[in-house]
Amino acid sequence: MSCQLIMNLLILLSVLIFEKATATNETEITCQTSCIHEYGETCLNDQSRCQCRDGFFKGRKVCEDLNECASPSTNDCHGNAKCINLFGTYQCTCKNGFQGNGTHCEDINECISATNETRCHEHAQCVNTNGSYTCQCLDGYHGNGTYCELLVCKEDTCNPFHGEKCIIEDNHLKCTCAKGYFKGRKVCEDFNECASPLNNDCHDNAKCINLFGSYRCTCENGFQGNGTHCEDINECRNAELHDCHTNAKCNNTIGAYQCTCLDGYHGNGTHCINTNTCEYQRSKCSTNATCVDLSDSSSYECHCNQGFTGDGSHCKDENECESKDNLCHLNATCYNTIGSYHCVCNNGFQGDGISCQDKNECLTPFLNECPQDSSCGNTIGSFQCPCNAGFEQNNGLCIDLNECQTQKHKCDQNALCQNTHGSYRCQCFDGFYGDGKTCHDVDECHQNISDCHSQAHCTNTIGSYTCACAENFIGNGTFCRAKTCLDRSCPKYSYCSDLTGCHCNLGFLLNKTTSLCDQVKTGSGILVQNLHLKEDFKEEYLDKSSQEYIQFIARLESTLLKFMTVVYPWVAPLSVNVKDLRRGSVVVDYVVTYATDDELSLDVMKREIEYGLLRNQLEVFETTRKTVQVSSTNGCNLGFPKCNSITESCQPLAGFDYDCVCKMNFTRSSHNGKCSKITGSPIFSDHQISNGNFTVIGAACACIFVVLLSFLTAFLLAQRKHRAAKKQANPPAPGPSIDANWRLSQDGRQATRESHLNSAYQY
Repeated sequence: MSCQLIMNLLILLSVLIFEKATATNETEITCQTSCIHEYGETCLNDQSRCQCRDGFFKGRKVCEDLNECASPSTNDCHGNAKCINLFGTYQCTCKNGFQGNGTHCEDINECISATNETRCHEHAQCVNTNGSYTCQCLDGYHGNGTYCELLVCKEDTCNPFHGEKCIIEDNHLKCTCAKGYFKGRKVCEDFNECASPLNNDCHDNAKCINLFGSYRCTCENGFQGNGTHCEDINECRNAELHDCHTNAKCNNTIGAYQCTCLDGYHGNGTHCINTNTCEYQRSKCSTNATCVDLSDSSSYECHCNQGFTGDGSHCKDENECESKDNLCHLNATCYNTIGSYHCVCNNGFQGDGISCQDKNECLTPFLNECPQDSSCGNTIGSFQCPCNAGFEQNNGLCIDLNECQTQKHKCDQNALCQNTHGSYRCQCFDGFYGDGKTCHDVDECHQNISDCHSQAHCTNTIGSYTCACAENFIGNGTFCRAKTCLDRSCPKYSYCSDLTGCHCNLGFLLNKTTSLCDQVKTGSGILVQNLHLKEDFKEEYLDKSSQEYIQFIARLESTLLKFMTVVYPWVAPLSVNVKDLRRGSVVVDYVVTYATDDELSLDVMKREIEYGLLRNQLEVFETTRKTVQVSSTNGCNLGFPKCNSITESCQPLAGFDYDCVCKMNFTRSSHNGKCSKITGSPIFSDHQISNGNFTVIGAACACIFVVLLSFLTAFLLAQRKHRAAKKQANPPAPGPSIDANWRLSQDGRQATRESHLNSAYQY
């Protein structure tokens, strides 16, 4: 309703405002006052409305500027002028290089201008253009006109190594091919003028040699001149220019000469032989002769060479070896050859045959044929091969001599002779020591090098030893095992140990007369716990049947028995038994029994044991802690009672005896001697109750009770509602008095009490 009220108020307010607005008088508006001159509007002559003036056009809302420069038709600027648009108008300005008012522009000749504003170089010419000018370097100069330099061919302008040369053409430097070159694909290439006679002026008797970019003419041999003109040389006029023999004639020819032997001589002109000399008549002498010209060169003679005999025309070989006309050594052999001989040193000697020396064949293995296992001995001209020591000659070979078979050795009688290649070796037998030639007995027992078992006795013998197992051990000596319980028969009330034999049970003592175990009727004991030994706990200790466990327990119990005798000497202990062995490092609980009825002071025992540990009286064992726990013992807490833990309880008796008695609600049967449940006893045993079964049943009953109570409560509530509804429907009649209600209540309580008592007696 409030929203509706507000809406009504707003509507009413709008109506009032509207009415007030409509009631306002209109103001008279005229053209002079409404036109916006700043936006290009102007008033018409009749003062009726506004319109856009020149330079503007009608936009969407206001007059907008007209860009006269956008089209040549809307401005009168010259073609060489620049149009600049202004607000409502435009402006014409002549371009650079022109002058005028913008609607008319003419070219400015910068080259003849009085201001001379051109930048042409002093060696350049100014050339006027329409609206500008250009600068051109004068002939003989080059550049961009604003800078001109003299055209000069420099060394690095062109590449003379490629046949280029620099020229000035069209006022520019240009590289062209020099004379003797032609334009190739990329660079100038050499022109071979010698390829054609038309391209050179060499003489016909000259040789044309092409050069890089040129050529050279050289007169041929036998001609002289500058190459372009050559004339014949007469070699016969100058002896240095020909090689004709002195007995020959030189004849000049065009470009050469000829030599001809004179009469009585024979040859090619450069070499002429007298026809009556050895050089020409050599064939008339024997091939084994030497031709000798006479001093007057009129004739010649033939002489047989050394080693030959004859007249020169016929010569035969001379055997120097037969005539003893030789120089061979006594230890050399002479061999005749055609016209000579040669000497060769005999076997076993070396030299050139004229001088021979003995050759030592033993220094060079391939020069002797000595067999293996022999020694080479040099002799004059030969060698010998005696067998080495330990070998004997047999058919040219050296065979090993077996000293062990031939008894040619020096080994001891207690040594083994072993033949080797060329020798033998002596080695003492096992059980002896020495170098083989002298051997002594080894005492294996004394040196502890026998293989006897640790539980065996070693007895030395000559060259050997024997092993015998110790007492309580059986075996062959190299292996001994403790006599096991299979090897023994222990009395009643005892237990057997493979390592230490028979032992009476705890609470029993060995009767040395009867060798039986009698029960200790009077006695006491203590339980010592948490004795920490400085030992590594072995996994084998977990197996009480292992040898490691049995040996460790035997050694430990023996040590503890001595320890307890020393630390508490007033009462001698009967025995010490290890009750438990566990990790950390090795923690021991043990029981000490005494044959006395005197009460043992646990505090005194604890003090004496710990004092003994402080003095390290535990012999071979070390401890990591010096404190223990000590408590009294009886037959029930020593761990060996055989009572049934469910139906029986252990009751200690005198000494270490005990008795098993039936638990509550159990009785011992006369039939089998076992404890059985009494008829009518509670159905739950102590074990079941301790496990919480009764609690579970109680919890179930409680749950049922809660459920029933819930149903009852629901029922009562339903009844209450029903009664309330009924009461509301039928109002109640007047009820009994207060006294009557009290009596009914008392009677109900009495009946309930009697019912509860009756049910209790029945249980």
